[in-house]
Amino acid sequence: KKEMSNKVDGVPGARIEITNKETGEFVKNIDEKTGDSKDFFITDKDGNITVRGIKPGTYVFKETIAPDGYVLNEDTCEFTIDENGKVKEGSVTTIYNARKEFIISKVDSATKNPLANVEFNILDKDGNPVKNDDGSNKFVTDINGKIVLSKIQDGKYTLKEIKAPKGYKKMSDMTFEVNKDTLKVGLTVENEPIKASIKKVDAQDPTKVLAGAKFEVRKGALLVS
Repeated sequence: KKEMSNKVDGVPGARIEITNKETGEFVKNIDEKTGDSKDFFITDKDGNITVRGIKPGTYVFKETIAPDGYVLNEDTCEFTIDENGKVKEGSVTTIYNARKEFIISKVDSATKNPLANVEFNILDKDGNPVKNDDGSNKFVTDINGKIVLSKIQDGKYTLKEIKAPKGYKKMSDMTFEVNKDTLKVGLTVENEPIKASIKKVDAQDPTKVLAGAKFEVRKGALLVS
């Protein structure tokens, strides 16, 4: 069991089931100490499982539960054991897990351009803050307006904007859900630009709009373009 990103690192904690292709019977995982048997195997710290006493034949194996932080690999694979107890050439004995990453994209509501340096907190369904990779509770959009949530668990969350981009309105809290379907599309959220409207009217008749007037808008001494 290997990680998809580099195809080298083992993935521990995956639940694997193996069945005989012809009979459909489960290959038993027998505890050498107690003699207890199970119909599944759990990958060790190196991402491996050891199957003892397996007979010649063709077998089907699949992952039934992915480790925390990884996407379930739904592929069904086959391997064949020959009469000498060796794995036949062409058999599949390694499968890969992609890291579970949920991408939040922040964009301008009008132009759809990405917005960088927007700060968020993310809360789980119980209101507990989700930790960033550096251990903090703060998530900040990158230059592409994205936040990548690594190894996030399935479930419902609340996105709280704590610092809006300069010149934009702060967005309201938003709930979202992480599952195998939403992982594929992520979440896109928008900020609305702050706008001001100026209308020039006749001093004697406010219903009469005056065209052609020219203005300068300044913030302090700074001319606003």
